[in-house]
Amino acid sequence: MGRKPSRPEVGTITQKHGAWYWRRYATNAAGERKQEWVKLCDVSDERRTKADVIDLVRERIKQEAHIDRPASGSKQIGNFVEDDFLPWVDANKRPATANGYKKIWNKHLKPHFGEMKLADYRPYHATRFLGQLAGKMTGHSVAHIRALMSCIFAHAVADGRVDSNPIRDASLRVEPKASKKTPHYTPAEMLAILKALANHPQGQVAMALGFFAGLRTAEIAGLQWGDIADDWNTIQIQRSVWRGQAADCKTETSKAPIPLIEPLRSLLRDFKQSQTVLAPSQHVLVNSLLRPLDLAGLAHRIIRPVLKERGLEWKGYYAGRRGLATLLANTNPQAAMGMLRHATLNTTQGFYIKQIPSATIEAMNALETSLSEEVRDK
Repeated sequence: MGRKPSRPEVGTITQKHGAWYWRRYATNAAGERKQEWVKLCDVSDERRTKADVIDLVRERIKQEAHIDRPASGSKQIGNFVEDDFLPWVDANKRPATANGYKKIWNKHLKPHFGEMKLADYRPYHATRFLGQLAGKMTGHSVAHIRALMSCIFAHAVADGRVDSNPIRDASLRVEPKASKKTPHYTPAEMLAILKALANHPQGQVAMALGFFAGLRTAEIAGLQWGDIADDWNTIQIQRSVWRGQAADCKTETSKAPIPLIEPLRSLLRDFKQSQTVLAPSQHVLVNSLLRPLDLAGLAHRIIRPVLKERGLEWKGYYAGRRGLATLLANTNPQAAMGMLRHATLNTTQGFYIKQIPSATIEAMNALETSLSEEVRDK
């Protein structure tokens, strides 16, 4: 049996109707990604196995690579990133993602690439660079940097600037530093925080939405009154807001209904009564101009000083989401997946959660009962 092609970008070589075909995905003139079958040759004594036709595939790739190829292999990586890649990111990625890319680029990659040209960068350059980072960074951080490097070169390959992505063949030969455990709030900690913030309803609502509804920080900022059901039993997550910029949710599965339980339900009801709500499209947390509230500023001005004064630890908004995940995952992982709106493991179910899974509702009801008892005991 012939060996398979050594490079994944070659596609799949298949024998069909007495001939060898190259099955691959290609982008058509309309920008759509389509599968196509390219006939390589007829099966013969000289071309009996897949290994015998790999050279034809590689020759085809080489020919296509030079058709209408921009004379830009000699362009400096830094110029390509700032002239082509980052503008594309701004136009196609979420604002938070674009901001993260720019931070990594300016802090780590721009100094590393220097004046090196796209065509001159090799896998060993990346291997050495990532190895240097691994000695002082966690594996999670190194993975983020490597992913952006790969994304940059993948963009250059797709644009016809270079033939291959050198980051694919780079390896990490140095063990990164161990990642720190991500913090989360316990129910007791969250109840204490809400009590401490009794005179700061915006802070209460922000913290409670993270813990009792599992919302991401941008989803908390993006929540509108119209997203809350009239019966106060569900919240429909539909958008996110990052630094005042409205954006789509992080994933398609994030756009989903979630149960609304106590004490979050009562907090939201009381908070709405104290506010001037002009329309369902008004955000729940707003500044004096009725624009989405800056949650980082809220934490800096109010939440963190109050918690410090009461001897309570500030672990960040996201620690509330992790706290809910920890509670549910320990008893019902399926409920945690539904509540946090993560992608289902069963791909046949598609990318949207149309209804709240019954397991999620049952688990959240049990959590509500448990927390109510804890509140009464105090």
